[in-house]
Amino acid sequence: MKINDLTHNISKMANTETAANRQKDEGNTTKSAAEKTSQAAERVELSNASVEYSNAAEKMEVAPVERAEKIESLRMKIKSDEYFVDSTKLAEKIVNDTLFNAPE
Repeated sequence: MKINDLTHNISKMANTETAANRQKDEGNTTKSAAEKTSQAAERVELSNASVEYSNAAEKMEVAPVERAEKIESLRMKIKSDEYFVDSTKLAEKIVNDTLFNAPE
């Protein structure tokens, strides 16, 4: 998945949550005027998922620059035949990821 696609999906999810909250608020319009005026201030609650998406979006804004530099460095190493993969480390990583990050 491209980073831009992920950012777009996060934005869509945030907009969907906002729309759902707006509909929920509109459904509560049957409150009396006394109840409405008794509330000192409006309160906004964010779900854990929306907070995580927000944090991920902030990190993605910084990551593309660092990632682009790393990709360019790897590209140059590959072109000059200086890039080598340690097959033992690669195999260990694949096995560990498979064992410990397997979907349930």
